[in-house]
Amino acid sequence: MIQEVIGDACEEEYRERASGAGPSPRERHDTVWSGTRPPRTIRVGLLGLGNIGSAVVRAIGRGLPELDRCDLNLVPVAALIRDERKSRSLSARAIPATVNPDEFFRSRPDVVVEALGGIEPARTLIERALRSGIPVVTANKSVLAVHGPALAKIARESGTDLLCEAAVVAGVPFLTLLRNRPLCRRATRVVGIFNGTSNFILSRLAKGHENLTEALAEAQRLGFAEPDATSDLSGRDAAEKLVVTLQLLGFPPITVEQLEVHGIESLEPADLARARTFGGTIRPIAFAQYCKGRIEAFVGPAFVRNNSPLAGVCGEQNVVSLSRESAAALTLAGPGAGPDVTAATLIDDIAECFDGRCASQPATPKADAGLAVQSPRTAWFLRCPIAEASTPFVRVEECLARSGIGVCDLAGAPGGAGRREVYILTGPATRNEIEGAIRNLEWTITGRVIAIRAIENE
Repeated sequence: MIQEVIGDACEEEYRERASGAGPSPRERHDTVWSGTRPPRTIRVGLLGLGNIGSAVVRAIGRGLPELDRCDLNLVPVAALIRDERKSRSLSARAIPATVNPDEFFRSRPDVVVEALGGIEPARTLIERALRSGIPVVTANKSVLAVHGPALAKIARESGTDLLCEAAVVAGVPFLTLLRNRPLCRRATRVVGIFNGTSNFILSRLAKGHENLTEALAEAQRLGFAEPDATSDLSGRDAAEKLVVTLQLLGFPPITVEQLEVHGIESLEPADLARARTFGGTIRPIAFAQYCKGRIEAFVGPAFVRNNSPLAGVCGEQNVVSLSRESAAALTLAGPGAGPDVTAATLIDDIAECFDGRCASQPATPKADAGLAVQSPRTAWFLRCPIAEASTPFVRVEECLARSGIGVCDLAGAPGGAGRREVYILTGPATRNEIEGAIRNLEWTITGRVIAIRAIENE
């Protein structure tokens, strides 16, 4: 059974709230933050006690002077877990845990931290908390990508809060910016690095000393990647985060399945080396823009010039750039991977819940729902394996020209085993156009061409 972890003062406060006599979260700002009363104890319920949930418990246990100055005292009172037999850290084991949702909610949390991941049972539990008037902070981009608008509507109808800063680029508080700044929400273009794990791996590959498998192992050792990093490597993680961001920007609702999504699995250190000689590098990019009644978007590795704000963001760092009409682009960067970064952002969201400043109107829709999502027209970075000396560069260039695609830069590099690699930076083309050209090119060189997008600064 869950044991009570609460003092007499908190019990009295809970009875006030339950009876309707106490102030609502939105009414607490003047009294709680004025210094006229003792720190308010906030009962924290944790959905999930894995890496992120445990990091939240550790952070609270270390003591947070910033929250002391805000007159907030966080007390974890319960955790809902999937497996009672799973080994956990000493600090996590100190939290009363249960596999029974009813027992969890009987612990009467003031706020719920959702760190389960996945769509179910997370969606059902978040909805239950919101309908009970309990604010929820979540790091779960998967559930928000699918059910975000519906859950936000339930939160508004219930007069409570659903905060998700930790779900997208946890160390860069730009979702709060979008929620509280209506002019920032007018952005029509977003481009950024939304997955710290992929960026860490490509940064390691750029140094030339490791392959992808070795770089991934290092990311896992440092806690930047989960044991199963499929979602990071495939681009799925970044795609879900992009969908959540577009919801807050007022883009028509879209799904991950509508996006062009590619992963970094096929990239090699030589690709990063050649990108450097072309005056750029390769970064895991999430891109979307609303223009002339259509949405153009993609997620995947892309060549960027060295003068791009995206190029200098290395390691597990993330970056988000928002472009607005009649205003300069707004760029924010910071850490984006690791349980401790995510836990700190979740705790920030808890503090904001009880600061009385969370409420905001949904973004003004940019267009009606139902718009098709198109792939943008961009330049391309190609790797073409050819037999040594059997296929002159000019034949490769001619093959692309027959498909209507120009060549901006071209260079060779050793490929090993009697072969060499030709790298090409092309002019603009759609996905369909480049794929048609690649089919012709592969027939000419009898090898598999690797193509990634190349994006220019706005």
